[in-house]
Amino acid sequence: MQLPHLPPTYESAVASSTTATSPIREATGDAKQSGHSSAQELKMPTTTQGWATLWLRMVTNPSIPDDATTFNSSIMPWVATLNAKCEDLPRLMREGFFCSADNVVPERGYMSSSIEPEWTAKGYHHARKLILVDKTCSPDETPRWAASLEVVATSVELLSKFRVENLSPENVLSAYAWNTRGQDCYSHHRQFPDFNYNCIYDDKPLAGWWPWPK
Repeated sequence: MQLPHLPPTYESAVASSTTATSPIREATGDAKQSGHSSAQELKMPTTTQGWATLWLRMVTNPSIPDDATTFNSSIMPWVATLNAKCEDLPRLMREGFFCSADNVVPERGYMSSSIEPEWTAKGYHHARKLILVDKTCSPDETPRWAASLEVVATSVELLSKFRVENLSPENVLSAYAWNTRGQDCYSHHRQFPDFNYNCIYDDKPLAGWWPWPK
């Protein structure tokens, strides 16, 4: 059997935790840039240590077997990667993971000049970063999750017109999750169902952007 497109390692998925690209740090940036008076106003921690990770990769059309795995930029003009941090991964599974344009922190978006060679080699030479934060909690609660959404594309024009509301769970090609100890506990790949597993809730249907089980 052909091996699926390899998922990121836990280390690479959380590598941003100690840098300014951490979704939590970006969501709680300084007052001048974010428009919030402090990180406390958003009730977010300033580190992702001890947080679980949910990683989603989305493409234009994940139903195309070869191109959805090798990322053919002539057919798929953009690829999006959502890197979400959460305190309680089982809860996020039980209650579902829901995000939309309403979760975007508009003051934190930017064009990124840092693009991994694997993307440029495939024809994706431009990147845009957006930050999203859970808004279902009360003002006194810590948001259940914070996420960075990186979109790579073949042109700046595509990125400038990209909108989160144009995404849906149907765009998800693959998804992986690690618990707070960095242990692999969830895996899904649309093209390789034999590699799917959920070590927390087995076959329990998951709502929202969780692509499997349904």
